[in-house]
Amino acid sequence: VEGLVTAALLLFMNRVAPESVTGIHAESKPGFPKKAVAVIAALALVCGGALSWFASAYPDGLEWAMFKTAGVEELEASGGLHQALGTVQDATAFMPDYAFKAAAPAGGEGEEAAPAWPAVDGGASVAGIVGSAIVLAVAALVGLLLYLPKRRRKQREAAAQS
Repeated sequence: VEGLVTAALLLFMNRVAPESVTGIHAESKPGFPKKAVAVIAALALVCGGALSWFASAYPDGLEWAMFKTAGVEELEASGGLHQALGTVQDATAFMPDYAFKAAAPAGGEGEEAAPAWPAVDGGASVAGIVGSAIVLAVAALVGLLLYLPKRRRKQREAAAQS
């Protein structure tokens, strides 16, 4: 599914802003592809905010492979550094397990109920949207870091020619 989404996104970008895919700038449409960015942002909000409700509650491929090979879904590590970092992570995790931090349950521990599907959950929506925003910020930063040296080089070449 991820491959199909990526292919659809590239086809859309090639149609709306071909210069962003091919690197060849059309003379008739210079500038920032605002429409493409708005559509991608809207799709990220829909995917992160609503489609996250349909994510499987069962182990993913890595957890499944770990269980089949080691008999556990997560490797257990011991040692002072691992425990210290685990404590820091527990204290600072913004959204553990893609949900808001929950208060400890009152009373004893009972049997866990089967997860509802779709799991309409505000925590999953916020985690999806925040995750999309983080990916967008990292992608924009990488793009900026790749673009700025090229722009500076072109400015130096233009200044040297004049």
